[in-house]
Amino acid sequence: MLIRRESSGTAKRVNRRIVNSAMGWAWAAELTQQVGGRWLFLWEPGGQHLTAFYGGDTPKPIYRKAKTPQEMWSRIHEVELNMLLTATAVGRPVRWPMDSATTQSVPWEAAG
Repeated sequence: MLIRRESSGTAKRVNRRIVNSAMGWAWAAELTQQVGGRWLFLWEPGGQHLTAFYGGDTPKPIYRKAKTPQEMWSRIHEVELNMLLTATAVGRPVRWPMDSATTQSVPWEAAG
Protein backbone atom coordinates (compact mmCIF):
# COMPACT_ATOMS: atom_id res chain seq x y z
CA MET A 1 0.00 0.00 0.00
CA LEU A 2 1.27 3.45 -0.86
CA ILE A 3 0.49 6.74 0.80
CA ARG A 4 0.06 9.72 -1.48
CA ARG A 5 -0.01 13.32 -0.26
CA GLU A 6 -2.93 15.36 -1.51
CA SER A 7 -2.47 19.02 -2.45
CA SER A 8 -4.34 19.93 0.74
CA GLY A 9 -1.61 18.21 2.77
CA THR A 10 -3.73 15.25 3.83
CA ALA A 11 -2.51 11.70 3.27
CA LYS A 12 -4.50 9.34 1.09
CA ARG A 13 -3.98 5.57 0.98
CA VAL A 14 -3.64 4.12 -2.47
CA ASN A 15 -3.98 0.39 -3.07
CA ARG A 16 -1.62 -0.47 -5.88
CA ARG A 17 -0.12 -3.81 -6.67
CA ILE A 18 3.62 -3.59 -7.28
CA VAL A 19 4.74 -5.92 -10.06
CA ASN A 20 8.31 -7.16 -9.79
CA SER A 21 10.57 -6.58 -12.79
CA ALA A 22 10.93 -10.27 -13.65
CA MET A 23 7.15 -10.66 -13.98
CA GLY A 24 6.82 -7.44 -15.99
CA TRP A 25 9.55 -8.48 -18.43
CA ALA A 26 8.00 -11.95 -18.73
CA TRP A 27 4.70 -10.31 -19.66
CA ALA A 28 6.46 -8.16 -22.27
CA ALA A 29 8.27 -11.14 -23.78
CA GLU A 30 5.11 -13.24 -23.90
CA LEU A 31 3.08 -10.46 -25.52
CA THR A 32 5.81 -9.91 -28.13
CA GLN A 33 5.78 -13.61 -28.96
CA GLN A 34 1.97 -13.77 -29.06
CA VAL A 35 1.66 -11.07 -31.73
CA GLY A 36 4.34 -12.53 -33.96
CA GLY A 37 6.68 -9.57 -33.74
CA ARG A 38 4.26 -6.96 -35.09
CA TRP A 39 4.62 -5.12 -31.78
CA LEU A 40 7.58 -4.69 -29.45
CA PHE A 41 6.64 -4.68 -25.77
CA LEU A 42 8.74 -3.24 -22.97
CA TRP A 43 8.20 -3.31 -19.22
CA GLU A 44 8.86 -0.02 -17.46
CA PRO A 45 9.44 -0.86 -13.77
CA GLY A 46 9.53 2.77 -12.63
CA GLY A 47 6.12 3.52 -14.10
CA GLN A 48 4.81 -0.01 -13.46
CA HIS A 49 3.42 -0.30 -16.98
CA LEU A 50 3.91 -1.98 -20.33
CA THR A 51 4.69 0.02 -23.44
CA ALA A 52 4.04 -1.37 -26.93
CA PHE A 53 5.53 -0.02 -30.17
CA TYR A 54 3.97 -1.04 -33.48
CA GLY A 55 6.57 -2.31 -35.94
CA GLY A 56 4.56 -1.97 -39.14
CA ASP A 57 4.71 0.69 -41.80
CA THR A 58 2.64 3.67 -40.64
CA PRO A 59 2.77 7.40 -41.43
CA LYS A 60 3.61 8.16 -37.79
CA PRO A 61 4.82 5.95 -34.93
CA ILE A 62 2.18 4.09 -32.92
CA TYR A 63 2.65 3.17 -29.28
CA ARG A 64 0.37 2.29 -26.40
CA LYS A 65 0.80 2.02 -22.62
CA ALA A 66 -1.09 -0.21 -20.19
CA LYS A 67 -0.77 -1.45 -16.60
CA THR A 68 -1.65 -5.11 -17.29
CA PRO A 69 -1.29 -7.54 -20.21
CA GLN A 70 -5.08 -7.77 -20.46
CA GLU A 71 -5.38 -4.00 -20.79
CA MET A 72 -2.55 -3.97 -23.36
CA TRP A 73 -4.18 -6.76 -25.35
CA SER A 74 -7.35 -4.64 -25.63
CA ARG A 75 -5.38 -1.58 -26.71
CA ILE A 76 -3.45 -3.32 -29.46
CA HIS A 77 -6.64 -5.01 -30.70
CA GLU A 78 -8.23 -1.57 -30.94
CA VAL A 79 -5.30 -0.18 -32.95
CA GLU A 80 -5.24 -3.14 -35.32
CA LEU A 81 -9.01 -3.06 -35.79
CA ASN A 82 -8.84 0.65 -36.68
CA MET A 83 -6.03 -0.07 -39.16
CA LEU A 84 -8.13 -2.86 -40.70
CA LEU A 85 -11.20 -0.63 -41.01
CA THR A 86 -9.16 2.19 -42.54
CA ALA A 87 -7.54 -0.14 -45.07
CA THR A 88 -10.90 -1.64 -45.99
CA ALA A 89 -12.45 1.81 -46.43
CA VAL A 90 -9.79 2.83 -48.96
CA GLY A 91 -9.90 -0.51 -50.78
CA ARG A 92 -6.55 -2.00 -49.72
CA PRO A 93 -6.44 -5.78 -49.31
CA VAL A 94 -5.75 -6.70 -45.70
CA ARG A 95 -5.44 -9.73 -43.45
CA TRP A 96 -6.65 -9.58 -39.86
CA PRO A 97 -3.45 -10.05 -37.85
CA MET A 98 -5.01 -11.29 -34.60
CA ASP A 99 -6.20 -14.73 -35.64
CA SER A 100 -8.11 -17.08 -33.33
CA ALA A 101 -5.04 -19.21 -32.58
CA THR A 102 -3.28 -16.14 -31.17
CA THR A 103 -6.18 -14.87 -29.10
CA GLN A 104 -6.97 -18.21 -27.42
CA SER A 105 -3.65 -18.38 -25.56
CA VAL A 106 -3.28 -15.90 -22.71
CA PRO A 107 -0.66 -17.32 -20.35
CA TRP A 108 -0.59 -14.35 -17.96
CA GLU A 109 -4.09 -15.22 -16.70
CA ALA A 110 -2.61 -18.27 -14.95
CA ALA A 111 0.05 -16.05 -13.36
CA GLY A 112 -2.58 -13.91 -11.66
